[in-house]
Formats: sequence, structure tokens, C-alpha cells
Amino acid sequence: MSKEAKFTGGEWYADSYEVKSTVCCISLAKVTVFNEGKANAHLIAAAPEMYDELKAIRDIFEAHDAEVFKDSIECLDNVLAKARGEL
Repeated sequence: MSKEAKFTGGEWYADSYEVKSTVCCISLAKVTVFNEGKANAHLIAAAPEMYDELKAIRDIFEAHDAEVFKDSIECLDNVLAKARGEL
């Protein structure tokens, strides 16, 4: 299993109900549920940054090598693997 993320690069942003990347001039996702669409678009746009921050937190926990972080590291590993499409 590769632990490297393979997401679209560049900054992502929500524009109305569409999620776009500065790398692409096209819409990456279009959310059609109007009541939740704007919130979903913002969540999707923030996902790459959240992934990076969760990975950084996971690496800090691992560097401390404390038993107290064992469950948190396992949980973060599962969330990060899910984001990479491995689960």
C-alpha cells in the first residue's frame, strides 16, 4: 500500500456549488443537493489541507512513540488510508 496521497495539486476552492482547483480551469466536483451543497463544496475544497494536517499530527504522535498515542495513530492511519482510497 502506498502511503503517498495522489490528489489534484494546487489550491482548491469552493465557487458556489462547485469545487475547483487552481491547477485546473474546470470544475472538479459539482454538488447538486441545494440545502447542503454549499457546505459540501467547502468541505471538499478543504479536504486536501485537512489531509495534510492530519498526516502532520499523526507523524508528531508517532515521533513521540508514546503508548498513549497508539489508538490515535491507528485511527489516523485508517482515516488517511480511506482518503487515499485504500479502504
